[in-house]
Amino acid sequence: MASGKGDLLYASEKIGVAVVILATTHGTLQDRLLDAWVSQGHFALPMGPGQAGKPMSDELIQRLEAFNERMSSRPAKADEGSFAATILAFTDEEASDAARELTEINHQIQVELRDASPGRR
Repeated sequence: MASGKGDLLYASEKIGVAVVILATTHGTLQDRLLDAWVSQGHFALPMGPGQAGKPMSDELIQRLEAFNERMSSRPAKADEGSFAATILAFTDEEASDAARELTEINHQIQVELRDASPGRR
């Protein structure tokens, strides 16, 4: 579990690019989800104290952590890490549910950014 509050702007960038990768690259949904999460998405997780910027809500941090655990629940294999072992084993329905969750996380980040903007409180 992360000990910092994260940075909404950084999370917005990483999750936003992950959603673009998910929507615009080729391959199975599982392949695109793996690429999106490994190359961008998981970097949105708070890494510890000292991150500047607009802090994430506890709810968002918990949601990101739960999603990350979902994406890495299977043990790593000799030729692939736990993300690949997990995501590539998803059924089409599981991959679709995960993709939907990722887009909902992106939406939550955008709402928190909007609400944290000056003049909104």
